[in-house]
Amino acid sequence: MYQDFDTITKPYRPAPWWKITIKTVLYLLLIVIVSTAFIYLASHYAKPVHGTSMQPTLNAHSVNDQDIVLVNKFAEPKHGDIVILDISSIPSEYTQIYDTSKSLLIKRVIAVGGDRIRMTYDSETHSTIVYLNGTPLQEEYVLSSASTTNLEYFTTQQYWQTKLEQKIEGSNEITIPEGMIFCMGDNRDGSKDCRFFGPVSLDTFQGVVDSILPDGSFGNSILSWLFSFA
Repeated sequence: MYQDFDTITKPYRPAPWWKITIKTVLYLLLIVIVSTAFIYLASHYAKPVHGTSMQPTLNAHSVNDQDIVLVNKFAEPKHGDIVILDISSIPSEYTQIYDTSKSLLIKRVIAVGGDRIRMTYDSETHSTIVYLNGTPLQEEYVLSSASTTNLEYFTTQQYWQTKLEQKIEGSNEITIPEGMIFCMGDNRDGSKDCRFFGPVSLDTFQGVVDSILPDGSFGNSILSWLFSFA
């Protein structure tokens, strides 16, 4: 014999409004986080920094430091930005001053197209003052131990003699051509930059540094570990 059982179904009760709200907010938050991370990864790349030409901003303590920078590939270079430049676009007569195994340079933008730039030496502070469009720059980022020969170091480089046939001293100025930028290292006495080979085309521009991960920091250690597998 078969015995019939009545099926008892529970009445449908929708979830409380606050649970639905919390779930919706969490889903939206997750979408925003994932989308932001994707966009950031698509527009940025990480690059270890070698050398001391950007001290004290980068590799501040020693030549053995290796800070890592996060670079925005799509940002437009502005005054004061730290940027990545492609050495392959530098005129060949000047590339011998670099290690050709390294294809990128990291420098700071001092002037952009249309700007006027000059330098004078301040005997009281024993420092070189950079004038941009007639106004002296406040360059707190420059290595304070720069030598008193900085102006001579600047004015004896090939670019100024062979390309402009004038020195940046007194009231003389140069104007940066449109579509070009003029960059220098923060370690002025230890940087080979636009003072050697002149303003560079925006075609050499490879991105603006967004963030710096100092040597020894957690983020730096993680990325250095990942680089070891590359």
